Amino acid sequence: MIPLSNRNALRGIALAFVISPALLTTPAMTKEDTAMFKRLFPGLGKAESVPDLVALQASAVKAVAADVTDLQDGTWEDRDWVYLAVNHEVLVGDGRRSSTQASVLARKQGAPLEDLDFRLSMSSKSHLLALRDAMAATDGRTWTVLDLTVERSGRYDFAFSYDPPPRLGGNLLHSPLTGLLDRYLREHAK
Repeated sequence: MIPLSNRNALRGIALAFVISPALLTTPAMTKEDTAMFKRLFPGLGKAESVPDLVALQASAVKAVAADVTDLQDGTWEDRDWVYLAVNHEVLVGDGRRSSTQASVLARKQGAPLEDLDFRLSMSSKSHLLALRDAMAATDGRTWTVLDLTVERSGRYDFAFSYDPPPRLGGNLLHSPLTGLLDRYLREHAK
């Protein structure tokens, strides 16, 4: 049995290793000591890799912007897009069942702005799921609804909801992008 005074001394040494990892590399330690501590504490001094959420968002935006020419009705022709919006719902359980509304405000040369619906490609949906998975790995929460807006200038905005997804929950008439053109014109008339 170790006398009480020695136990306190040992406890102080153990705490010193926990409190100050710098003590593991003091000049008094040999290479063998350092190797032993690296084996005992393999994660010491190593940072966990954190997903680059900004890069994942940027790649998702680029993928979505590349899809604007795949219109639900008609052909793209010679339009230039000004603004796009996406409302994407995903079920948490399986991650593959989704419902998407995607609208683009675009115009032909000299013509008024039009509100057109477009399809998201599987590539864009994969980018959105990769973002969702990375965010869940970071904060432990999985979003169910993503709202994305992108301006032609490159400025974009993501909004996430963790509530049950309305359309996938049975409200098939839920259409948050209805009236997008009118809202855009009001906001940009100021």
